[in-house]
Amino acid sequence: MAFVGSGGKTTAIFQCARCFNGPVLVTASTHLAVSQIELADHHYFADQISSLSVDSIRGVTLITGPIDGETKRTLGLRDAKLERLLALANEGQFPLLIEADGSRQLPLKAPADHEPVIPACTRNIVGLLGLNGIGQPLDDQWVFRPARFAQLSGISPGSNVTEASAVSVLTHPQGLFKNASAGALRIAFLNQADAPKNFAAAQRIVHLLKDKKNTGLDRVVIGQARNDPPVLEVYDLRSKN
Repeated sequence: MAFVGSGGKTTAIFQCARCFNGPVLVTASTHLAVSQIELADHHYFADQISSLSVDSIRGVTLITGPIDGETKRTLGLRDAKLERLLALANEGQFPLLIEADGSRQLPLKAPADHEPVIPACTRNIVGLLGLNGIGQPLDDQWVFRPARFAQLSGISPGSNVTEASAVSVLTHPQGLFKNASAGALRIAFLNQADAPKNFAAAQRIVHLLKDKKNTGLDRVVIGQARNDPPVLEVYDLRSKN
């Protein structure tokens, strides 16, 4: 399962990992903040994968690339190392959760040409949208790559982000689910719904998605990754595609 978008990806990944019974593997195909390593029970670097066995995996185990001394972030796993980790997950029948996008911890984003980095093996893709950004100005304080967001959504830089503009980025072919692996289940996760105004905004987004044809999405979830219960409402959109 790959997580893309913005507004709580890392929190959602580890919240999801804690929902499984048994070991879970977590990795990233993009950068990960060093401070986020402590969210895992165990951490290994990519060059240690070959020494790991099914029996050595316990709890939530994070595998990352080396730490970049300048950015203080871990590098993402790609190609051969990711394939070795996938082989280990398949051998042990472990869930493999992948952070496949970056957003500089902002609630909203639109992907650049090289984003997101979704491995071909991905069967489920969760696209996060941080509801804290709805109603806020379309600028670099609230949106990662605001110019790209403006292009995809059709609203002007500096204007307030609306529910309709968020829907445009969620469903645009070059939006959050760009580079999705063929046949993967696409789930939109409207996060940060713990505030009443955000929950109301999420419900408006759901209504817009229900009225829209060919959304490209299979499900939409309203949730709050930092709180219990993390999932508040789930809607099936497969009949709209």
